[in-house]
Amino acid sequence: MKLLFKAVFAAYLLMLLWLVLFKFSLDIGWVLDAHDRSLNLIPFADLAESLRGMIDNFLIFIPFGLLLGVNLKDASWRRKLAYIALFSSAVEVIQFVCAIGVSDITDILMNTAGGLLGVLLYSLGRKRIDDKKLDIGIAAVVSVAIIAVCGILFSQRVRVQMRNPVEAAASSSSSKTILSRNVQLTWPVAGQAAVGSVEDGVLARSSANEETHPTASMAKVIMALAVMKKHPFAFGTSGSSYTITAKDVATYQADAAMDGSVVPVYEGMVLTQYQAMQAMLIPSANNMADMLAEKIFGSKQAYVTYAQDMVRQMGLDQTVIADASGYSPLTRSTPSELVMIGIAALKNPVIADIVAQPQATIPGVGLVKNTNELLGDEGVVGIKTGTTSSAGSCLLFAARYETGDGQKVTIVAVVMGDTGAAQLFADSRQLLASAQQAFGLSSIQLGGQ
Repeated sequence: MKLLFKAVFAAYLLMLLWLVLFKFSLDIGWVLDAHDRSLNLIPFADLAESLRGMIDNFLIFIPFGLLLGVNLKDASWRRKLAYIALFSSAVEVIQFVCAIGVSDITDILMNTAGGLLGVLLYSLGRKRIDDKKLDIGIAAVVSVAIIAVCGILFSQRVRVQMRNPVEAAASSSSSKTILSRNVQLTWPVAGQAAVGSVEDGVLARSSANEETHPTASMAKVIMALAVMKKHPFAFGTSGSSYTITAKDVATYQADAAMDGSVVPVYEGMVLTQYQAMQAMLIPSANNMADMLAEKIFGSKQAYVTYAQDMVRQMGLDQTVIADASGYSPLTRSTPSELVMIGIAALKNPVIADIVAQPQATIPGVGLVKNTNELLGDEGVVGIKTGTTSSAGSCLLFAARYETGDGQKVTIVAVVMGDTGAAQLFADSRQLLASAQQAFGLSSIQLGGQ
């Protein structure tokens, strides 16, 4: 029986590591290439924005204390507390050394507090329940919880892999965009891709077994959606105004030093929310994404928590948010889910307006040009490029056409992990042309309608 209790404890610790380090992702090889390192040594900073994450950390460590009670009955509570604190600290050190997220003193404190509650609950339980029954009960509950989590994750993955968007769209009585079965879409040779429409969602994808992949700067579309949800402003207005601080200048310098896309800023410079979003989405400035995370959400970590909740509410189970700009290879998604993100972006008039702009003039910055070379092609109205060493060359794009009976259709597609910029835009044009033919769309440019 003791061996069984130890096995349950080991399984729980593995589950805990999987959650904290890899966010339950099954694609963990990319962690070796990660370079998203930050450190917070101020306890309970941004308390209001990070409260949800703090509660989660507290709750998931309660079983740690309970299982320590089961396996180390004779150890003092101080010794058990030390084990919990050491484990939590080790996890934060691993995150920092491997550069796979934020190492936060608050996490250590909340994890340890949750584990301590588990230790106390076990001590109280021993006073009322026979040790053997208590131990078996705790082991059984934790085992069921582990099996349930694995089952949910597995079922989600199977559901995503088995989902056939083309057949779903074709069988839907409300579908307007039907894929012609005698036309083949021209998928890129490298990477992954998917195609959908604003009217009908995801319609086709290059692989039935999609894998998550770094999004690069396409993640800025998620940031834009989060900004407009958290702090919305009406189309035609500029939103709030922000004064650039010394901290914002330091962020710009740090992002530039990492060879990320940036726009120059200086202390005292004033940008509206709309202008900051232009700088983030048109020339793809990482420092603007980071600045908006700080200004609107309170901190980068608070943004990550908010955005992760937002995409889950959107039904996007495979998308993982690790930063604001997408520079981190830990920010990942699938082609199908990025198509859904693109659709959501185009349904917001402010975001749709910005991503369709070939260039813009931003006060204090000057003229900035869109990195999306497809803009200007027939009907193309956005959306976002993305390029890093881990992500390869990526493009989330959209184009508006008409069907033969005059119905407006907006195609949304994505190519992830292509071999270079020239190949990316060539592949994207071929995919868009084949989608236009497959969906029976006429060659009518609708501009920005």
